Amino acid sequence: MFSCVVVGGSGFLGQALVQRLAVNKNKWERIVVFDIKNVTQSRGTGAVVFQQGDIRRQDDLVAAFKDASVVFHCATAAPSAENAKNKEIMYTVNVEGTRNVIEACKICHVRSLIYVSSASVVFRGQDLEGVDESIQIPKRHVDFYTETKAIAERAVLDANSSQLHTCCLRPSGIFGERDPLFVPTLISNARKGKMKYYIGDGTNRMDWTFVDNVAYALELAADGLQQSSQRIGGQVYFITNDDARPFWGFLGDILQGLGYASHSSHELIISYQELCRYSRPTRRLPFWLIYILSWLFLWFSRLISPWIQLESDFTPFRILLSVRNRRVSCEKAKRELGYKPIVSMEEGLQRTIAYFSFLRNP
Repeated sequence: MFSCVVVGGSGFLGQALVQRLAVNKNKWERIVVFDIKNVTQSRGTGAVVFQQGDIRRQDDLVAAFKDASVVFHCATAAPSAENAKNKEIMYTVNVEGTRNVIEACKICHVRSLIYVSSASVVFRGQDLEGVDESIQIPKRHVDFYTETKAIAERAVLDANSSQLHTCCLRPSGIFGERDPLFVPTLISNARKGKMKYYIGDGTNRMDWTFVDNVAYALELAADGLQQSSQRIGGQVYFITNDDARPFWGFLGDILQGLGYASHSSHELIISYQELCRYSRPTRRLPFWLIYILSWLFLWFSRLISPWIQLESDFTPFRILLSVRNRRVSCEKAKRELGYKPIVSMEEGLQRTIAYFSFLRNP
């Protein structure tokens, strides 16, 4: 039996991973949930124990990693509107925090480290059409978050050795239950009347990944490093649901499922004004106009930043994400890890909508 630590274990992905690992009582003797949140209030189940700490303090990590054989690094400073301009917190958490994790693994003689990177590290504003892991990471990134994730990924891969086996997963578009960012932000924008618009021609497709599938891939990666470290150590893997969907169509599916969209005049139980406010994205905005405006907004926000701080997702990077095809291949993960999505897009969408029923349009 083994002991493991889930860094960021109280977060969106971390909770899904801990829940999955806790089911296998014959394998994991101890599962440590390490998080900056006050997790001591949470209830453990069986082998799950909680330890509060800061990834930016190496001593906290060393205390948590004692006797661990596997570390899952799921913690990240998310690219929210609040964090987008806080480069210090993104760098100290994503880069310096990851370096602390690596050093703590070495100090505690941890055998395996699996890092959750992002498919966005290969995105530089261009269309991605089924690319695999051979695609090079760009020298310059379109936003600071992906830059820090790419630096951290490189550090983890470089740390791979006969003493510490490492690999990185690059999930694309994680969604699901307990998501603190994607769905709440989508609904907030819908309530403000922003989601009746789409940018570009609306045909761009993207690979999404249900959160339980990422947790499953992490478990497979840990097994792979223990059984075949020479083949899997130092490798990266794209993880998706292997079922690309139109970007704006997928957003519309969530909006419709939570009552913020209507297709038919027979469904008109609210006023026409309200219908226009709460609707699937149906009105086209020209890409180049919006893209130029986003740069002007960025310039203006920096100009007034000494006096007023503007927090917004209206950035050039976000605009590019919403109009480009972003399709990556998970064939390598299938071939080397034995990965196959265990939750379909349809089931994942239904479960996500059911979980967020409290956000339903009243």
